[in-house]
Amino acid sequence: MPPPRVWSFRRTDPDLEREFEQRLNLSPLAARVLATRGIASSSAGRTFLDASLKDLSAPADLTGTAVAVERLTRAIAGRERILVFGDSDVDGLTGASLLARLLKALHADVDVHVSERTVDGYGLSEAGEAAVRRKAPAVLVTVDHGVTAHAAVGRLQQSGIDVIVTDHHQKPEQLPPGLAVLNPLFLDPAHPAAKLSGAGVAFKLACGLFETLTPQQKQDPRLRATLREGLAFAALGTVADVVSLTGENRLLVRHGLKQLAQTTVPGLAALRSFARLDGREIDAEDVSFGFAPRINAAGRMGQVDLARRLLLSDSQPEAAQLAAELDRLNQERRALEARVHQRAQVKLKEWPADAAMVVLSDREFHAGVIGIVAAKLVSQTGKPVVLIASDGTTARGSGRSVPGFDLAGALHLARDCMRSCGGHAMAAGLEMDPERADELAARLRDIARDTMQPPPPATLELDGEAMLHQITFPLVQELRQLGPFGQGHPQPLFAASGVELAAPPRRVGVEGGHLQLKLKNGPHVMAGIAFGQGARADEIAGRKVAVAFTPRPSTFAGNHGVELQIADVKPDPGPGGR
Repeated sequence: MPPPRVWSFRRTDPDLEREFEQRLNLSPLAARVLATRGIASSSAGRTFLDASLKDLSAPADLTGTAVAVERLTRAIAGRERILVFGDSDVDGLTGASLLARLLKALHADVDVHVSERTVDGYGLSEAGEAAVRRKAPAVLVTVDHGVTAHAAVGRLQQSGIDVIVTDHHQKPEQLPPGLAVLNPLFLDPAHPAAKLSGAGVAFKLACGLFETLTPQQKQDPRLRATLREGLAFAALGTVADVVSLTGENRLLVRHGLKQLAQTTVPGLAALRSFARLDGREIDAEDVSFGFAPRINAAGRMGQVDLARRLLLSDSQPEAAQLAAELDRLNQERRALEARVHQRAQVKLKEWPADAAMVVLSDREFHAGVIGIVAAKLVSQTGKPVVLIASDGTTARGSGRSVPGFDLAGALHLARDCMRSCGGHAMAAGLEMDPERADELAARLRDIARDTMQPPPPATLELDGEAMLHQITFPLVQELRQLGPFGQGHPQPLFAASGVELAAPPRRVGVEGGHLQLKLKNGPHVMAGIAFGQGARADEIAGRKVAVAFTPRPSTFAGNHGVELQIADVKPDPGPGGR
């Protein structure tokens, strides 16, 4: 059961809310949500609601784009081999695929490589560099990695391979010595493209290539369709990598989700079918729970080439077969994850309870799923967690953090214990000699003790108060226009107090882990589901409650029904509660 949280209401300007109601024709609740999201005028609100692709910044705003485009254009004209080297996660795979698809449409000699992270390590590792040399390209383009691979980039560049690095993870003090480096972190933080994902950066480079075409070439239906389909790939990578859905990320995802719903790319269409999303609108949650796990399963289970082939396939029968295999692998991944999670619980009991962070290593851990399990342990313990899997020769680790602790920075401080490490503040990975795992655990524990900031209180940020009669299907449609929602731009969350239970709370799901409620506010009755809060059934039974919720289209009440997805529920502390 989630720990109790303090409810906090976002502050807004009532005059701004009224302006949005009148000039943007929004309901009071939708106007309030828009006002809580940093939109300061009705003109800015109109731009936000329209979310036009015309508002995307120029690709050239990313330093290095012009040089990269010029070199790729020469390679295309001269039929030089171009190798696109993507990371093995969804962000890297989709970014590499969209860029390679456009290069192929431009008649480039292009190949795509993705390393098995569980075997070859991350990015331009020793194995990754060797793979590049075997393929002997004239131009190498990294996607979603490479910005910290100074030595490997330098060696490849010196050997005659022009290296174009596209990445978004870190802002190093020294750039890798490639021909060009594209990284949105070098933009002003206020720039709308400053938080692009790896796939987002790849899409920008693709747009830069498209801009150099002649007016006649730009009218080629095949090229235009390829770039438009690139939006679907960019949306997948952006949502799956949990970057902030603000600025240009929101634009790319909003239009990319629409493209994903109608895509004819065989691999994406096959994944959509297996996720049972054909014929309906697709939102960010559908990517997180439908598309991303199946693509990620390939890398986690040591068969990343299946995902690479699927995303590049132009054959519907081949794509259907590959998607079926990924679906099977995802089921295997879930079973493996459960076993590793169970083993981690055993190891956790041996770890000092008063330590500021958790670092566990075990030969029964599997490198492909330790990141997911680490995230679960973070939720359980409220502490940063690093899990390390070892095969006896090489140990690979993956970690997840909490606000106030820069995990990538902590690994950097202990880098002498490892062969390599990388990532960002909230998620990072490493490779090391197995015999040094205990040493690294002790170092990280000390670093966390000395540097971790006090954790912020568990707070639920609410957009405003609402009565159940205000929660209508038209409101749900209005709120959808404010999306897509995700990291940095959360789902609208409202609070209702003095709510009666129209029926006893009902525990549902595995081991009764979830709570199904029928809520009554005056004559209005609505159904709601509170995931992970089944244990609160006895606490609220027979009492008036306060609920924090997001309104969603109902899957049971017909085409115009609404239900509540309840983020928190508790006995009403007000005068109406008892």
